[in-house]
Amino acid sequence: MEHFNLGSFLRRKREEKGLTTRDLGKKIGYSYSYIAGVEKGHKVNPSVAFLENYIYAISKNIHEISQIKEEISKGTKGKYYPDFLNVKKNSAQEIESNQSMIKAILNESSPNVMFYEENGLIIDKYFKLPMNDVAFHLNDKYNEKYFRKIKMTDEDRKYIYNLINEYFIRKVEIQLQEIKHNKRNKNIDGEVADNYIKEYEELIKKLNDPNDLKY
Repeated sequence: MEHFNLGSFLRRKREEKGLTTRDLGKKIGYSYSYIAGVEKGHKVNPSVAFLENYIYAISKNIHEISQIKEEISKGTKGKYYPDFLNVKKNSAQEIESNQSMIKAILNESSPNVMFYEENGLIIDKYFKLPMNDVAFHLNDKYNEKYFRKIKMTDEDRKYIYNLINEYFIRKVEIQLQEIKHNKRNKNIDGEVADNYIKEYEELIKKLNDPNDLKY
């Protein structure tokens, strides 16, 4: 197995974003010389606080944050971010290579990872349950659910679930009609349009099935 070098890994990720050590230093409040020291391996045990600031500054969304932390966790054998050591990975590269719109919609997410602030740091915690999935909470009948201190009844949860589900069905139907319209007007390649149409129709079918799209 290839040796994992944390500093080199961070440098590569930074350079992919087109950031210099000076640019990054201004963003996260560390000197460029300190950042360079970590990247070159002179500082072999950077603090979690430094890594948090570094990762958040070079990432554009939660998916990228989680992906970088998973790689660091695996490379350092759980020394950093142990909660990410055995997380199932849905990489952006896999989504792009498959060119699947549905996979991009459904997979570029972190349903099991919760981020919260503690003592000025952004902490993440991995759960076996999809803690970030609203549908999971609305279908959870074993724990009370609240909205601004108001306890929801079973009827409340079912109504809200159906309301949100219908919203997404309608949203995808509108996107589907836009693709069909662009295909008719030859604003989009026919084969590409057909692939999108097939995937949108499949997603609508899944949304209409209460037993689908579950973790």
